[in-house]
Amino acid sequence: MHASPERLGGCDVMSGLEHMLLVIGSISIVSAFQGDDRELQESDAALARLTRKHARNQFIMLNCPEYPDPVTGLMTPDPNCNVPWARIASGDAEVEAFQRDYQVEAGDIIAVYAGTTIDLRAVVFIVDFCGWRNPFRSAEEATKAMLRVPGAVEGNLQNYYETCSYGKITLQPNNVAVVGPIAIECNATYSNGVWTVPSNSRSSCGVAEQFSWIQQAEAKAKELFPNDAKLQAILRWPTRRVMVLVPKEAPCPWAGLAYMGSTGDQKSFVKTDPTKTVPVDVRVAYHELQHNMGLQHARRGYDEYGDETDPMGTSPATSQGVHCHNAPSNWRIGWATPVPNGDLTANSFTPSANRRTFVIPDSGRSDKNMVIVSPGSKNVLTRIQRDIITSDVIPYPKYFLSYRVRNTTWGGYDNGLRSTYDRKVLVHQYNGTVSTGFVTEQPNFITSGGADLMLDGPFVPYDSATGLGGGLRFKVISVGDTSATVEVCRMYSRTEGTPGSAECQANIDRDCDGLVGNNDPDCGAAARSPPTPPSPRSPPPPRISSPPPSPPPRRSPPMPRPSPRKRPPPSPRPGSKTTKATVRAPPPPSDEEAVTPYALENDVVPCRQHPLSVVIPALCAIMLQLYLSRTNLWTR
Repeated sequence: MHASPERLGGCDVMSGLEHMLLVIGSISIVSAFQGDDRELQESDAALARLTRKHARNQFIMLNCPEYPDPVTGLMTPDPNCNVPWARIASGDAEVEAFQRDYQVEAGDIIAVYAGTTIDLRAVVFIVDFCGWRNPFRSAEEATKAMLRVPGAVEGNLQNYYETCSYGKITLQPNNVAVVGPIAIECNATYSNGVWTVPSNSRSSCGVAEQFSWIQQAEAKAKELFPNDAKLQAILRWPTRRVMVLVPKEAPCPWAGLAYMGSTGDQKSFVKTDPTKTVPVDVRVAYHELQHNMGLQHARRGYDEYGDETDPMGTSPATSQGVHCHNAPSNWRIGWATPVPNGDLTANSFTPSANRRTFVIPDSGRSDKNMVIVSPGSKNVLTRIQRDIITSDVIPYPKYFLSYRVRNTTWGGYDNGLRSTYDRKVLVHQYNGTVSTGFVTEQPNFITSGGADLMLDGPFVPYDSATGLGGGLRFKVISVGDTSATVEVCRMYSRTEGTPGSAECQANIDRDCDGLVGNNDPDCGAAARSPPTPPSPRSPPPPRISSPPPSPPPRRSPPMPRPSPRKRPPPSPRPGSKTTKATVRAPPPPSDEEAVTPYALENDVVPCRQHPLSVVIPALCAIMLQLYLSRTNLWTR
């Protein structure tokens, strides 16, 4: 779950809410998942149930921006801001409409790797309040979940960042301060020097309480450790990470919560649990910190957390092993890129060269570890340019292919990956960009598989004038210990052509079935022999007069008629297309979200037999049997 602040800029000659937003310049988009965190931590199945059961409580709050204090250097709200907090939108529909109207985006481009290692600064506060004690009773114990120190958990945050980012993000001990436990007030106020907001941590974990926890903790830390140069430097860092470890008894309906892409410090909150060996779930902590980095939840279909291959989804709870991101998330924040020549567009294919083969290394071996296929665009755009929609783009899903192998090394890449996805090629869809991402834009996990995997994308009629349209077929050729070989084929038509057509005579595989020319049943008219004409009938034999009829023999009851056999399916024609089943991805929905029923190719819809066609012959047989039995009785 996350909350997402974003700064707005613009002119100051506005009125009403527009004027307030553009002048004040900061809002918070808060998305909280409602559910019992104990149930969340018990099992991934429970998490999936809660995702379907509880709606997100999403709203937009008007805030004041934060700037460094000129005296202390600490980040504080703008003292000239005199606008009180206000809820200006509520519910998914209003929030998304607000984002579209005001071009408010979720995500902060400064968190994207652009060639220079990002050294994160972070302060972790262990807090007690309302008589509730945090299970961490020393900073040293909490540090074992954060850094690679003696006694650290396998999936400590330092391991997570350095391993999953391929060294692009570091979380060094000299840039991390763990402080506490600190006792803060249960009933307090959050103040920016002009106005104040009351908070009550015994009954709520709302925005007022969250800001109050941080403000109180930073003030106490400054008071308790005035000569700690490292702590003071981190508190002055404008884009520091601030994590608050909350007592289990706090009335928070989440296991963790974070602010996404904020303009100042990056806030996150994680509940602790004294019943666990490690009182903080590092998976949850990393999940929330990655919201700070700009990542959305990883979904599968309509399940917001349904992607089990990414810690932004239903990351496995069986261990504290390192579980890294899927391909779209890695690409989204600049941690990984496609293999050489593996960023494909419509211009990457021609009808005569519509098949491309790639060797994809497992994600833990190289940061060039995916194939991106964007047949809806003609050119590979830069990350920023991907935001621009031009006439050379049509609506079509963008696919990401990757290969994952479960690592058995302590703290290794994907050591925490589910065995279900070990040595599997994963297919995701993601139409977002590196620099933006609305709340509704999430990576979508489609399917996974080994050497038997074949997937068809939706088919859009090919436009020869623009070179756009068609379909895709993905096929896994082989998988191994370190890499997988995959084939990407662009379909220019659903069938090869018609017998004798120019398409059939061109001897190219336009429909990606692996057959060309007369070897393809679509074109093989010459290969089909004409039906054999019926042989002429012989003359009837001469009629022979029969002897006088003898008395009729005693008739036995007629045998019951056998039930009609179902006609067997036709045998495949010689040279017919492969019968290997493919997984068909659904076509992209229309603007009206209308669902139009359609039949797949070669589907046969049998005619239903009328019930009377079975009942009437059966009745006739019974009546005939009774008639004959009565006749025999009378002639005896």
